[in-house]
Amino acid sequence: MFSLGSQYANTPRKGWADKFETTSQGKLEVRNGEFALWSIANNGSTEIFVDAYLHSRGISGVGSWKNDGTLYLEDNAASVTGQNTFCIAGNFINSGVLDASDAVKNGVTVASGQR
Repeated sequence: MFSLGSQYANTPRKGWADKFETTSQGKLEVRNGEFALWSIANNGSTEIFVDAYLHSRGISGVGSWKNDGTLYLEDNAASVTGQNTFCIAGNFINSGVLDASDAVKNGVTVASGQR
């Protein structure tokens, strides 16, 4: 398991990385802060907690997602992924905010295999 942020910190954290990949047994947790992972290959599971905000410019993989926070899909996804699609092929449970407004207005397709 890999965590961005900490449930034990009093102040929210910030950070970014260019690429992040989880394997089938891997897990990413995003909590207590604002983070950017420009390219995410999720083949395990990703969970965004209620106190977290995650930016991305490209999503791929067959892993599962649970969003209780905010997942923001950036408008320049095509320049990073080479295509105009955010593809969440696994389960996507969303009780938070999924903001694709900038991505969609610039012709990006947002698709999920299962909901």
